[in-house]
Amino acid sequence: MRSKATSKRLTLGGANDKLNSLRPYSRATMPPFALRSWTLILLLATVANSRAQSPEDHWAWKRPAKPAVPAGVGNPIDAFVRLRLETEGLKVAPPATREHRIRRLTFDLTGLPPTPEEIAAFAKDQSPDAWEKVIDRLLMSPRYGERWGRHWLDLARYADTNGYEFDEVRPDAWRYRDYVISSFNDDKPFDRFAIEQLAGDEAFPGNTDAVIATGFNLLGPDMTDASDQAQRRLNTLNDMTDTASLAFLGMTVGCARCHDHKFEPIPQADYFRFQAFFAPATFRKDLPVASDKQVRAQSAAQREYQSLTQPIRDELAVVEGPHRNEFTQRSWLSSPQKRKRPTARPKRLARAASRNSSPRPSDWWA
Repeated sequence: MRSKATSKRLTLGGANDKLNSLRPYSRATMPPFALRSWTLILLLATVANSRAQSPEDHWAWKRPAKPAVPAGVGNPIDAFVRLRLETEGLKVAPPATREHRIRRLTFDLTGLPPTPEEIAAFAKDQSPDAWEKVIDRLLMSPRYGERWGRHWLDLARYADTNGYEFDEVRPDAWRYRDYVISSFNDDKPFDRFAIEQLAGDEAFPGNTDAVIATGFNLLGPDMTDASDQAQRRLNTLNDMTDTASLAFLGMTVGCARCHDHKFEPIPQADYFRFQAFFAPATFRKDLPVASDKQVRAQSAAQREYQSLTQPIRDELAVVEGPHRNEFTQRSWLSSPQKRKRPTARPKRLARAASRNSSPRPSDWWA
Protein backbone atom coordinates (compact mmCIF):
# COMPACT_ATOMS: atom_id res chain seq x y z
CA MET A 1 0.00 0.00 0.00
CA ARG A 2 1.41 3.38 -0.96
CA SER A 3 1.84 6.10 1.59
CA LYS A 4 0.43 9.58 1.07
CA ALA A 5 3.94 11.00 0.56
CA THR A 6 4.71 8.38 -2.09
CA SER A 7 1.44 9.04 -3.88
CA LYS A 8 2.14 12.76 -3.81
CA ARG A 9 5.59 12.25 -5.32
CA LEU A 10 4.17 10.04 -8.04
CA THR A 11 1.48 12.61 -8.79
CA LEU A 12 4.05 15.40 -9.04
CA GLY A 13 6.26 13.18 -11.15
CA GLY A 14 3.43 12.54 -13.58
CA ALA A 15 2.73 16.26 -13.83
CA ASN A 16 6.40 16.94 -14.54
CA ASP A 17 6.42 14.28 -17.26
CA LYS A 18 3.52 16.03 -18.96
CA LEU A 19 5.25 19.38 -18.61
CA ASN A 20 8.52 18.03 -20.01
CA SER A 21 6.67 16.65 -22.99
CA LEU A 22 5.72 20.21 -23.89
CA ARG A 23 9.34 21.39 -23.62
CA PRO A 24 11.48 20.13 -26.51
CA TYR A 25 14.65 21.30 -24.79
CA SER A 26 13.85 20.73 -21.13
CA ARG A 27 16.28 19.40 -18.55
CA ALA A 28 14.78 15.94 -18.93
CA THR A 29 15.35 15.73 -22.69
CA MET A 30 18.48 17.84 -23.15
CA PRO A 31 21.74 15.92 -22.85
CA PRO A 32 23.85 17.00 -19.85
CA PHE A 33 26.75 18.27 -21.97
CA ALA A 34 24.35 20.39 -24.08
CA LEU A 35 22.75 21.90 -20.99
CA ARG A 36 26.14 22.84 -19.61
CA SER A 37 27.20 24.32 -22.92
CA TRP A 38 24.12 26.52 -23.24
CA THR A 39 24.49 27.65 -19.63
CA LEU A 40 28.14 28.60 -20.23
CA ILE A 41 27.25 30.51 -23.41
CA LEU A 42 24.52 32.50 -21.65
CA LEU A 43 26.83 33.25 -18.72
CA LEU A 44 29.61 34.51 -20.99
CA ALA A 45 27.18 36.65 -22.95
CA THR A 46 25.85 38.22 -19.76
CA VAL A 47 29.31 38.99 -18.42
CA ALA A 48 30.41 40.43 -21.77
CA ASN A 49 27.44 42.81 -21.84
CA SER A 50 27.65 43.89 -18.18
CA ARG A 51 31.38 44.06 -17.53
CA ALA A 52 32.72 47.08 -15.73
CA GLN A 53 33.23 50.09 -17.91
CA SER A 54 35.99 52.62 -17.65
CA PRO A 55 35.15 55.98 -16.06
CA GLU A 56 35.29 57.58 -19.48
CA ASP A 57 32.61 55.26 -20.88
CA HIS A 58 30.29 54.82 -17.90
CA TRP A 59 27.26 57.10 -18.10
CA ALA A 60 27.42 57.93 -14.37
CA TRP A 61 30.86 59.53 -14.72
CA LYS A 62 30.16 61.68 -17.75
CA ARG A 63 29.74 65.38 -17.19
CA PRO A 64 26.14 66.42 -17.97
CA ALA A 65 25.81 68.57 -21.07
CA LYS A 66 23.38 71.48 -20.94
CA PRO A 67 20.90 71.07 -23.79
CA ALA A 68 19.35 73.90 -25.73
CA VAL A 69 15.98 75.03 -24.39
CA PRO A 70 13.15 74.52 -26.88
CA ALA A 71 11.60 77.75 -28.03
CA GLY A 72 8.00 78.78 -27.59
CA VAL A 73 7.46 78.53 -23.81
CA GLY A 74 8.64 80.92 -21.12
CA ASN A 75 9.56 78.39 -18.42
CA PRO A 76 12.42 76.05 -19.51
CA ILE A 77 10.91 73.09 -17.64
CA ASP A 78 7.56 73.58 -19.35
CA ALA A 79 9.37 73.86 -22.67
CA PHE A 80 10.96 70.42 -22.30
CA VAL A 81 7.69 68.90 -21.06
CA ARG A 82 5.78 70.38 -23.99
CA LEU A 83 8.40 69.13 -26.46
CA ARG A 84 8.16 65.57 -25.13
CA LEU A 85 4.37 65.68 -25.20
CA GLU A 86 4.40 66.83 -28.81
CA THR A 87 6.90 64.11 -29.68
CA GLU A 88 4.58 61.48 -28.20
CA GLY A 89 1.54 62.99 -29.87
CA LEU A 90 -0.07 64.07 -26.60
CA LYS A 91 -1.93 67.27 -25.81
CA VAL A 92 -0.99 69.72 -23.09
CA ALA A 93 -3.30 69.70 -20.07
CA PRO A 94 -5.31 72.89 -19.52
CA PRO A 95 -3.83 75.41 -17.03
CA ALA A 96 -4.67 74.76 -13.39
CA THR A 97 -6.93 77.16 -11.54
CA ARG A 98 -5.48 79.43 -8.91
CA GLU A 99 -7.14 77.33 -6.23
CA HIS A 100 -5.50 74.19 -7.58
CA ARG A 101 -2.10 75.85 -7.92
CA ILE A 102 -1.85 77.05 -4.33
CA ARG A 103 -3.10 73.69 -3.10
CA ARG A 104 -0.42 71.82 -5.06
CA LEU A 105 2.32 74.23 -4.01
CA THR A 106 1.41 74.16 -0.32
CA PHE A 107 1.28 70.38 -0.21
CA ASP A 108 4.60 70.18 -2.05
CA LEU A 109 6.53 72.59 0.17
CA THR A 110 4.98 71.93 3.58
CA GLY A 111 3.10 68.64 3.29
CA LEU A 112 -0.03 70.35 4.59
CA PRO A 113 -3.10 71.73 2.83
CA PRO A 114 -3.64 75.49 2.58
CA THR A 115 -6.27 77.07 4.78
CA PRO A 116 -9.48 78.35 3.18
CA GLU A 117 -8.34 81.90 3.95
CA GLU A 118 -5.02 81.36 2.13
CA ILE A 119 -6.81 79.95 -0.90
CA ALA A 120 -9.24 82.87 -1.01
CA ALA A 121 -6.48 85.44 -0.61
CA PHE A 122 -4.43 84.01 -3.48
CA ALA A 123 -7.49 83.70 -5.73
CA LYS A 124 -8.24 87.40 -5.22
CA ASP A 125 -4.62 88.60 -5.53
CA GLN A 126 -4.18 89.72 -9.15
CA SER A 127 -0.75 91.31 -8.66
CA PRO A 128 2.03 90.18 -11.05
CA ASP A 129 4.10 88.71 -8.19
CA ALA A 130 1.25 86.95 -6.39
CA TRP A 131 2.71 83.49 -7.13
CA GLU A 132 6.20 84.49 -5.98
CA LYS A 133 4.80 85.88 -2.72
CA VAL A 134 3.11 82.57 -1.94
CA ILE A 135 6.35 80.69 -2.64
CA ASP A 136 8.36 82.99 -0.38
CA ARG A 137 5.80 82.66 2.41
CA LEU A 138 5.88 78.87 2.27
CA LEU A 139 9.67 78.74 2.13
CA MET A 140 9.80 80.86 5.28
CA SER A 141 7.47 78.50 7.11
CA PRO A 142 9.02 76.14 9.70
CA ARG A 143 6.93 73.41 8.08
CA TYR A 144 9.17 73.61 5.01
CA GLY A 145 12.19 72.21 6.87
CA GLU A 146 10.06 69.56 8.54
CA ARG A 147 8.69 68.47 5.16
CA TRP A 148 11.93 68.40 3.16
CA GLY A 149 14.35 67.61 5.97
CA ARG A 150 12.77 64.17 6.32
CA HIS A 151 14.22 63.18 2.93
CA TRP A 152 17.72 63.80 4.25
CA LEU A 153 16.88 62.01 7.48
CA ASP A 154 16.00 58.97 5.37
CA LEU A 155 19.44 59.12 3.71
CA ALA A 156 21.10 59.53 7.09
CA ARG A 157 19.20 56.40 8.38
CA TYR A 158 17.87 58.49 11.27
CA ALA A 159 16.25 56.56 14.11
CA ASP A 160 15.35 57.27 17.73
CA THR A 161 16.49 53.82 18.87
CA ASN A 162 19.53 51.55 18.42
CA GLY A 163 17.72 48.69 16.71
CA TYR A 164 18.36 44.97 17.18
CA GLU A 165 16.61 42.99 19.91
CA PHE A 166 16.95 45.50 22.78
CA ASP A 167 16.30 48.60 20.65
CA GLU A 168 17.45 51.05 23.32
CA VAL A 169 16.20 54.62 23.12
CA ARG A 170 18.63 57.31 21.99
CA PRO A 171 17.64 60.21 24.26
CA ASP A 172 19.54 62.88 22.30
CA ALA A 173 18.84 61.73 18.74
CA TRP A 174 16.23 64.46 18.36
CA ARG A 175 19.00 67.04 18.40
CA TYR A 176 20.30 65.80 15.04
CA ARG A 177 16.75 65.77 13.66
CA ASP A 178 16.23 69.40 14.72
CA TYR A 179 19.66 70.32 13.29
CA VAL A 180 18.61 69.02 9.88
CA ILE A 181 15.27 70.84 10.01
CA SER A 182 16.87 74.14 11.01
CA SER A 183 19.54 73.74 8.30
CA PHE A 184 16.82 73.50 5.66
CA ASN A 185 14.89 76.41 7.10
CA ASP A 186 18.04 78.56 7.35
CA ASP A 187 19.00 77.72 3.74
CA LYS A 188 22.42 76.55 4.89
CA PRO A 189 24.92 76.11 2.01
CA PHE A 190 25.27 72.44 1.11
CA ASP A 191 29.07 72.39 1.41
CA ARG A 192 28.81 73.63 5.00
CA PHE A 193 25.99 71.13 5.63
CA ALA A 194 28.16 68.27 4.38
CA ILE A 195 31.35 69.25 6.23
CA GLU A 196 29.53 69.70 9.54
CA GLN A 197 28.18 66.17 9.38
CA LEU A 198 31.36 64.46 8.27
CA ALA A 199 33.83 66.29 10.51
CA GLY A 200 32.10 69.23 12.15
CA ASP A 201 34.02 68.90 15.43
CA GLU A 202 37.31 69.17 13.54
CA ALA A 203 36.31 71.82 11.01
CA PHE A 204 34.37 74.08 13.40
CA PRO A 205 35.66 73.51 16.95
CA GLY A 206 33.50 75.00 19.65
CA ASN A 207 30.42 75.12 17.43
CA THR A 208 27.60 73.23 19.13
CA ASP A 209 25.63 72.72 15.92
CA ALA A 210 28.68 71.23 14.24
CA VAL A 211 29.15 68.77 17.11
CA ILE A 212 25.49 67.75 16.90
CA ALA A 213 25.82 67.36 13.14
CA THR A 214 28.51 64.70 13.54
CA GLY A 215 25.80 62.46 14.95
CA PHE A 216 25.24 61.63 11.28
CA ASN A 217 28.11 59.17 11.56
CA LEU A 218 26.62 57.13 14.41
CA LEU A 219 22.95 56.98 13.46
CA GLY A 220 23.16 53.41 12.18
CA PRO A 221 22.00 50.32 14.07
CA ASP A 222 24.17 49.51 17.07
CA MET A 223 24.30 46.27 19.06
CA THR A 224 25.47 47.74 22.36
CA ASP A 225 25.60 44.37 24.13
CA ALA A 226 27.82 42.73 21.51
CA SER A 227 30.23 40.22 23.01
CA ASP A 228 32.91 41.33 20.54
CA GLN A 229 33.31 45.08 20.97
CA ALA A 230 36.08 45.25 18.37
CA GLN A 231 33.67 43.79 15.80
CA ARG A 232 31.02 46.24 16.98
CA ARG A 233 33.35 49.15 16.19
CA LEU A 234 34.19 47.66 12.80
CA ASN A 235 30.48 47.30 12.02
CA THR A 236 30.03 50.96 12.84
CA LEU A 237 32.94 51.97 10.60
CA ASN A 238 31.46 49.93 7.75
CA ASP A 239 28.10 51.61 8.27
CA MET A 240 29.72 55.06 8.29
CA THR A 241 31.55 54.30 5.05
CA ASP A 242 28.49 52.91 3.28
CA THR A 243 26.20 55.74 4.38
CA ALA A 244 28.63 58.52 3.54
CA SER A 245 29.06 57.18 0.01
CA LEU A 246 25.31 56.78 -0.45
CA ALA A 247 24.43 60.24 0.88
CA PHE A 248 27.27 62.33 -0.57
CA LEU A 249 28.47 60.35 -3.60
CA GLY A 250 25.03 59.25 -4.73
CA MET A 251 26.06 55.61 -5.06
CA THR A 252 26.66 52.52 -2.97
CA VAL A 253 30.15 51.13 -2.44
CA GLY A 254 29.29 48.47 0.15
CA CYS A 255 29.96 45.58 -2.25
CA ALA A 256 33.56 46.73 -2.64
CA ARG A 257 34.19 45.84 1.00
CA CYS A 258 34.50 42.23 -0.11
CA HIS A 259 35.42 42.45 -3.80
CA ASP A 260 35.96 44.87 -6.67
CA HIS A 261 32.71 46.24 -8.04
CA LYS A 262 31.60 44.40 -11.14
CA PHE A 263 29.68 47.24 -12.77
CA GLU A 264 31.46 50.38 -11.55
CA PRO A 265 35.16 51.22 -11.44
CA ILE A 266 35.43 50.87 -7.64
CA PRO A 267 38.13 48.47 -6.45
CA GLN A 268 38.18 46.97 -2.99
CA ALA A 269 41.26 48.99 -2.13
CA ASP A 270 39.34 52.23 -2.67
CA TYR A 271 36.67 51.13 -0.19
CA PHE A 272 39.22 50.86 2.61
CA ARG A 273 40.97 54.03 1.51
CA PHE A 274 37.63 55.72 1.97
CA GLN A 275 37.08 54.04 5.33
CA ALA A 276 40.52 55.17 6.49
CA PHE A 277 39.07 58.66 6.74
CA PHE A 278 36.76 57.49 9.55
CA ALA A 279 39.02 54.87 11.18
CA PRO A 280 40.89 57.23 13.59
CA ALA A 281 37.62 58.60 15.01
CA THR A 282 36.88 58.23 18.70
CA PHE A 283 33.24 57.57 19.47
CA ARG A 284 32.55 59.92 22.37
CA LYS A 285 29.40 60.33 24.43
CA ASP A 286 30.65 62.87 26.93
CA LEU A 287 30.58 66.04 24.81
CA PRO A 288 28.12 68.67 26.07
CA VAL A 289 25.77 69.76 23.32
CA ALA A 290 23.36 71.96 25.28
CA SER A 291 24.20 75.66 25.51
CA ASP A 292 24.49 77.44 28.84
CA LYS A 293 21.17 79.12 28.15
CA GLN A 294 19.49 75.76 27.55
CA VAL A 295 21.01 74.29 30.72
CA ARG A 296 19.77 77.22 32.81
CA ALA A 297 16.32 77.03 31.24
CA GLN A 298 16.12 73.27 31.90
CA SER A 299 17.22 73.69 35.51
CA ALA A 300 14.67 76.46 36.08
CA ALA A 301 11.90 74.37 34.51
CA GLN A 302 12.87 71.39 36.66
CA ARG A 303 12.77 73.47 39.84
CA GLU A 304 9.40 74.89 38.87
CA TYR A 305 8.07 71.40 38.20
CA GLN A 306 9.31 70.12 41.56
CA SER A 307 7.76 73.10 43.34
CA LEU A 308 4.38 72.81 41.62
CA THR A 309 4.09 69.06 42.05
CA GLN A 310 5.44 68.82 45.63
CA PRO A 311 1.98 68.95 47.30
CA ILE A 312 0.67 66.26 44.96
CA ARG A 313 3.68 64.05 45.52
CA ASP A 314 3.34 64.46 49.31
CA GLU A 315 -0.30 63.35 49.13
CA LEU A 316 0.65 60.37 46.99
CA ALA A 317 3.36 59.39 49.47
CA VAL A 318 0.84 59.37 52.31
CA VAL A 319 -1.52 57.12 50.36
CA GLU A 320 1.04 54.85 48.73
CA GLY A 321 3.68 54.72 51.48
CA PRO A 322 2.14 52.03 53.72
CA HIS A 323 1.24 49.83 50.78
CA ARG A 324 4.71 50.13 49.29
CA ASN A 325 6.33 49.22 52.61
CA GLU A 326 4.03 46.24 53.05
CA PHE A 327 4.70 45.04 49.53
CA THR A 328 8.45 45.40 50.02
CA GLN A 329 8.33 43.43 53.29
CA ARG A 330 6.28 40.62 51.76
CA SER A 331 8.56 40.43 48.79
CA TRP A 332 11.58 40.15 51.08
CA LEU A 333 10.05 37.46 53.27
CA SER A 334 9.12 35.35 50.24
CA SER A 335 12.42 35.92 48.47
CA PRO A 336 14.90 33.00 48.32
CA GLN A 337 17.72 35.49 48.98
CA LYS A 338 16.37 35.91 52.53
CA ARG A 339 17.71 32.48 53.52
CA LYS A 340 21.15 33.31 52.13
CA ARG A 341 21.72 36.41 54.25
CA PRO A 342 22.56 36.36 58.00
CA THR A 343 19.72 37.25 60.34
CA ALA A 344 20.41 38.77 63.75
CA ARG A 345 19.29 37.23 67.05
CA PRO A 346 17.06 39.92 68.60
CA LYS A 347 18.21 39.38 72.21
CA ARG A 348 21.90 39.45 71.33
CA LEU A 349 21.41 42.59 69.27
CA ALA A 350 19.63 44.17 72.21
CA ARG A 351 22.59 43.36 74.48
CA ALA A 352 24.94 44.82 71.90
CA ALA A 353 22.86 47.96 71.84
CA SER A 354 22.87 48.15 75.66
CA ARG A 355 26.64 48.05 75.79
CA ASN A 356 26.75 50.66 73.03
CA SER A 357 28.88 48.52 70.76
CA SER A 358 28.55 46.83 67.41
CA PRO A 359 27.23 43.25 67.31
CA ARG A 360 29.85 40.54 67.54
CA PRO A 361 29.93 37.72 64.94
CA SER A 362 28.35 35.42 67.53
CA ASP A 363 25.32 37.73 67.67
CA TRP A 364 24.37 36.66 64.12
CA TRP A 365 23.09 33.39 62.82
CA ALA A 366 22.40 32.25 59.29
